[in-house]
Order: sequence, then structure tokens, then C-alpha cells
Amino acid sequence: MTGTILLVDDDLAFCKLLQRVLEAEYSVTYNTNPLEALEVLKTRNFDLIILDLSMPQMSGIEFLEAVHATSPTQDVLFMTAYAGVETAVEAMKKGATDYLLKPFQNDEVLYAVKNIFKKKELIEENRLLREELDEKNRPQEIIGRSRKLFEVFEIIKRVANLDSIVLITGESGTGKELVARAIHYAGIRRHRRFVPVNCPSIPENLIESELFGHTKGAFSGAQSARPGLFKYADKGTLFLDEIADIPLALQPKLLRVIQEQKIRSVGEEEEKDINVRIILATSKNLKKMVADREFREDLYYRINVVPIHLPALRERADDIPLLVHHFIRKFGRDIRIISDEVMRYLVNYPWPGNIRELQNIIERMLIMAEGGDSLGINDLPCEILENARSHEQKTAWGYAAQKKFMLDQFNRNTVAGALKESGGNVTNAAALLELDRASFQRLMKTCGIKSEDFRE
Repeated sequence: MTGTILLVDDDLAFCKLLQRVLEAEYSVTYNTNPLEALEVLKTRNFDLIILDLSMPQMSGIEFLEAVHATSPTQDVLFMTAYAGVETAVEAMKKGATDYLLKPFQNDEVLYAVKNIFKKKELIEENRLLREELDEKNRPQEIIGRSRKLFEVFEIIKRVANLDSIVLITGESGTGKELVARAIHYAGIRRHRRFVPVNCPSIPENLIESELFGHTKGAFSGAQSARPGLFKYADKGTLFLDEIADIPLALQPKLLRVIQEQKIRSVGEEEEKDINVRIILATSKNLKKMVADREFREDLYYRINVVPIHLPALRERADDIPLLVHHFIRKFGRDIRIISDEVMRYLVNYPWPGNIRELQNIIERMLIMAEGGDSLGINDLPCEILENARSHEQKTAWGYAAQKKFMLDQFNRNTVAGALKESGGNVTNAAALLELDRASFQRLMKTCGIKSEDFRE
């Protein structure tokens, strides 16, 4: 059976006849009393209700209203022996799915029922497809508990349901697109497209047509019209990554599109309305670029509405252990032991490539791991080990330098004190420190002290 049907009609003979027509493909239950049928619906669910509009105990409209009061999406096919348009319109307004006029042929009711079930299948397929796409496009969780990252989370919450322009800044690999996706999927546009655009990857001579579209024949090679990425992202979010690389000549047009929410395709005279949420990102210093006349000042102030700055990974080193365990789970490895030394080396590494570099190194370590369920020093890549050795050397040199400074300071104070006490007499000063004259003079030379500076 492909579906369940409840038939409600006060004519018993008609119910039995219709049951025989439908039962080859569907599971059909009938009831001649609408009040009893409502009780049945409290304990059972049906894919479709076929309902007569004219019954002595209760009208079909009243039954329909009672059903939709508790199950607003319930499909109802109603039947009437009256051809009045008003009755049909009223039932459809109340939420009926379709209607049939009595008397009808068997193939008519079969067609109507199959059509309803086909629509139900399409709706369910679309729902599952949307869930699948949502799952596929759902951004990765932003991992971290640092104060700087908490501030980013707070801004995401505040702007998600707004259409304000967001400018995300931060070094390469800090997760700017991740934040852009988080804003999109937390907001009211989450069921629409999120369209990421890497501006540097588009050739300068093509970027205008890529963003705004072009008409057929607008330029050499334009064999057909193309709507452009702004139009493709209509009602959704367009993420322009590395916006600093947009050519200066194109920036005025981008400014106008942002301000007016209208685009003019290459080769076209008329503008078209769009409805796009715009999020931008850059790893460059736009303020400096404005000062150097490499980026338009008016565009900079127009896009810098809600700034979000992502800290470099080295600025939130406390989050590194969380990220390490997250990536281990992501790559599906059962690693139970990570030595304290390995974690210390990872935390002390400066991560010039930020989170992207950390993810790649963890993946490499898992592939090359020798210890099965554990990660040890031998699994660390050479750049991490070299940094650790350099760090340890610098630390050791730091201790040695500090010790020498303190010893030199002590000697200087001691020699100066003895000379002051002896009035600049070297022999007497040496005696005070229980040193021979020659040793005391060498110490004076090392400290850069002269006896005459203490003579009265």
C-alpha cells in the first residue's frame, strides 16, 4: 500500500463502493459519522481524508475546520453533489486540497487521489533535499573559548537577522569564510543561496561580467547572456572574499550596486533590482590602501558598517588544544593519547597559516602516525620540531643572559662599595673583599670601574 485514506460520508453504500475502487493501491478506512471520524483521528493519522461536504451530523466545512485546527497540513479531498462554485471556493479557502463533483467516474477519483499523493511525494522529496543541502552547506562549528572569539560570536548573533554589510578582516587562514557562512545560516536568508566569490581568482578583464553578468555579444567570446553572481545570489548572501583585490576601475560600480541594490549587466542599458545580503572579507589593511590610493575611500566607508576582526591563531593559543581534538575527530581517527610535549610544541608554534595550517598539519600527522592510537614527538612535522628547538634555545640563551647580567651587576656593586669604603685605595678595597690586589684589579677592569672616581 502506498498511502492511508480515511473516507467520511454518511452514505454507507457509497463508502463501500469507493473503498473497493481505491483499495487496490491504498489502505482505506471509512466512517459514516463525522463525529466518530473525528474521534478516530485523535488516535490515528491518515495521509488523506476524502470528505463529503453535506452530512446530517456535521457539515463538511465544519469537519474540515476541526481537522485543520489540530493538523493544519492535513490533505483533504472533499466531494459534493452540488455544483455551486461558492461551496467549492469556501472549502478551498478553508484549506481543502482538491474537490470532486458527484457523481464522478472511478478514473476521476483515482486521478485526483494519485495527484494528491504525487504532490505529497514531491513536497517530501523537496524537504529531504533541502535538509540534505542544509547539512552539506552547514558551516563547520567555530571552535574556541577565548575572549576575542567570544566577541566574534556576539557580533554574529547581533547581525545574523539583519541585512547590514559585514566586513571581516584577519590574516589568511583565520576562518573568514567560516564566519560569513555562520552569519548566513543563522539568519533569515539561510534557506537561500550562499555564494562565495574569491575575487583574486577571477581575471581582471572578466570580473565585471562575472559579478554583474553580460548580454549576448557584449564582448568577444560572450556567445550567450549570463546573469552574473549578484543575480545568482538574489535573496541570499554574496560573500566577496579578498575584496581589496577588486580593480580600482570597478570599485565605483560595486559601490553603486551596494548602495542601490541594482545591477547593470555588461552590454545592457537598463538596471535590474536585486535583493542580496553582502558580506566582504580581506586579509589586507584597507585603511593603508585608502591612504595609498589603492582602494576607494567612499567604498571603504560604505562597506565598513559592521567590522569583525578575527584574531590570528597565535593570539588565541589557548584554543589550540580544542582545535587539535576537533580536527582529530573530523578526520575520523581514534586517537586517545597526545603527549603533553606534543601539545606544548603545537601551542608554542606561531602558525603563520593559522587554522588552515593547523588542520593540514593534524591531517598529515594522522596519516603518518606511528603509534596507532597515540601521537608522539616522532609524528610532529619538521617545521614544528625546528620551531620547538629554536624556542628552547632562545629560552636557554635568555636564562644565561639574565644570569650574566645579574652577576655583573652584583660584581659592579660590590667593587664600587669596597672602593667607596676605602676612599679609592685599591689595596685596602681588595683586603675588604679578602682578595689579592691583582685579582681585585682584574675585577675592576671587568666592571669598568676606576679607583680615582672614589678618591676624595
